[in-house]
Amino acid sequence: MNKNFLSKQNGDQQESQYKNNLEGNTDIALKQKKTLGSKITAILAIAMVTLPVLAMGIADYYFDSRGINKQEIREKRDDASEITENQLAQRNQMLTIVLVSTGATALIVSIITAFWTIRITSWNYEQVEKQAQRRKEQQKKLFQEFIKYLSRAIDRVEILETTVEEAQKILECDRVLVYSLDQNEYGKIIAESVLPGWTRALDKTMTDPSFEIRCIEKYSREHFYAFDDIEQIKLPFLYLEQIEKLGVKANLAVPICHEGKLLAILAAHHCEQPHEWLNEEREFLTELAQRVGFALDNMEVLTEASRILKQAETEEHWNQLLNETTILLRQCVEEQDILNIAVERVHKVLACDRVVVYGLNQDKYGTILSESVTGMWTRSLGMVMDDPCFASKYIEIYRKGRVSTIDNVDEAKLTECYLKQLEKLEVKANLVVPILNKQKLFGLLIVHQCAQPRSWQKREINWLTQVANQVGFALDSAKLFSEHQNLLKRLETETKWSQLLSETVGYISQSLQEEDILYTTVEQVRQVIKCDRVVVYGLNHNNYGTVIAESIAPGWTRVMGKTLDDPCFAADYLNQYSQGRVKATDDIYQANLTDCYLEQLENLEVKACLVTPILHKQKLFGLVIAHQCSESRSWQPHEIRWLTQISKQVGLALDNAEVLKQSQTPSPTQSQTGVLALVDYEELSTEIVPVKTKSLETERNFNIVQAKLAATTKKIKQINQTSQKLLKMQDSINKKF
Repeated sequence: MNKNFLSKQNGDQQESQYKNNLEGNTDIALKQKKTLGSKITAILAIAMVTLPVLAMGIADYYFDSRGINKQEIREKRDDASEITENQLAQRNQMLTIVLVSTGATALIVSIITAFWTIRITSWNYEQVEKQAQRRKEQQKKLFQEFIKYLSRAIDRVEILETTVEEAQKILECDRVLVYSLDQNEYGKIIAESVLPGWTRALDKTMTDPSFEIRCIEKYSREHFYAFDDIEQIKLPFLYLEQIEKLGVKANLAVPICHEGKLLAILAAHHCEQPHEWLNEEREFLTELAQRVGFALDNMEVLTEASRILKQAETEEHWNQLLNETTILLRQCVEEQDILNIAVERVHKVLACDRVVVYGLNQDKYGTILSESVTGMWTRSLGMVMDDPCFASKYIEIYRKGRVSTIDNVDEAKLTECYLKQLEKLEVKANLVVPILNKQKLFGLLIVHQCAQPRSWQKREINWLTQVANQVGFALDSAKLFSEHQNLLKRLETETKWSQLLSETVGYISQSLQEEDILYTTVEQVRQVIKCDRVVVYGLNHNNYGTVIAESIAPGWTRVMGKTLDDPCFAADYLNQYSQGRVKATDDIYQANLTDCYLEQLENLEVKACLVTPILHKQKLFGLVIAHQCSESRSWQPHEIRWLTQISKQVGLALDNAEVLKQSQTPSPTQSQTGVLALVDYEELSTEIVPVKTKSLETERNFNIVQAKLAATTKKIKQINQTSQKLLKMQDSINKKF
């Protein structure tokens, strides 16, 4: 069966056929009635006018003739000579003329009367015909409108109810109903339109065990089943009894087929009196039943199309929500901001009572990291949800993408510990999806319904799963962004501290005396790393254990020239510092220091310190020590590296100063240039040849210094080039992000 009953091939052809049949039958009937009526009217008019006149003329002629005859006899009997035979003949002739004239006059009058009677009758028939035509056009209009309605209807009940209402109006009968043959509603009246005053049959069940045997096959073969007068038809007693209860006198029934199967019976009833069903009425109801069958077929197509369209609109709506959520997540660069946006967005979209992120990483295992909750329910942010069964059973499953839905926690078979945790949070239903970060289980995105159980919809589950995936991607992006920012910061820091190193070495290079070198060193170090005190602690044989240089911020105790006696130092640390040991202490009270060393630091008001060795002539000359006195301090790696390099350059500066001092004719230019060899980011292996008293040996040492000066100058250029590359790399990274 064609699903589209409005197709040109079926809909228009069947509608045109119905209209032509209805118009043709009506026109023929009206013409036949008009012709027959005109003939009968003419005959009656002539008969009614002519016959009475002729009868009166004949009667007059007859009685006059008899009077003449009687007079003639009397006259003959009385021998009246005045009246002659000619006079009698003339009298008879006059009577004949009068009779003929009377008949002719009557005939003419009857013809005129018949003519006008026919005209009047024709006019009446024309009026009747016009009324019938108007009625027919109105019925056509109703039928056309109803057909248009059926083409758009998508509700079965509405189709049937409208069908019986329109059929009852067009047929002008007392009742139209639909009798169901569907398995679910077999024998039930499922639609009805009935005039006031007659019994309503809607929802009644017409029990007739023999109906299926008697009628279903007949309805399948024929287009209608008509009874003009129920009392004149021999019907089964049970069926007759049921239709008599409805007051039916005449019945017209046609089948409604749906998907090639007999679905129902469309029946029209006349209840006041018997009714002769006309062909056009039968054809109309048959056509209407076919249209209803097509409409029911088309309804399923439209319903499916509507469902698909609605599903597409729903998917588009949820995709839009996902896109909006994704944009919000990607705008975040901090982990906590991502989690907060996720729970707030899910809480709003799903209209639930609580949304949380349950952490499963090593640092925050089992902790509620983020939460969005309706005000009346318990807040759980920061809670540690301890479930010993979880790690062993579910972590690996969730890592593989498990999604858990519980519509009603009271009906779900949950472990006792898990159930107790849900009860603490007043949870009646929950939805759990995993958050994966670099293929590792970061945590769980959990939705709680606390007011009542909830049946989670498939679209909600899919949407939440996608949001969790986007959270994982956002966390990856945030981490990359953080690493990028750290790299930029590191590049900036390295560039800055490289510049500071160059500047500090430049200041040190201007000093040619040991005392000047050490003083410049402590001043520059304190200014660069912004600490409270910087000292050079001398460890050579002349100044063993003495502070030989100091730079200190106002308000703190000066220690210049003091001898710091630490009996543990020589035994424990002298050899280590000789080999390049660097010691950073962020908090002296957390560093497990010896009592004697701790006491010395307390006397100097030290809270944190950074110690690097100065090697001079490959021996431990002393220590550069930075003190933080106001509070403890976390020494940064670049600060430690920078101070270590400065200490090395101080050792080289001391070496060069001693060589220059031993030179007989030292050139100022050569001296200042030679000290530039101090700059080096790598650990320089500098061997200084012992100085001898001979001038030849001194000159040789000076040449060695000049050679190292050239090599160091080359390295300075390389460092500057590296700095420029780092700056370019930083600009490139900034453009990418």
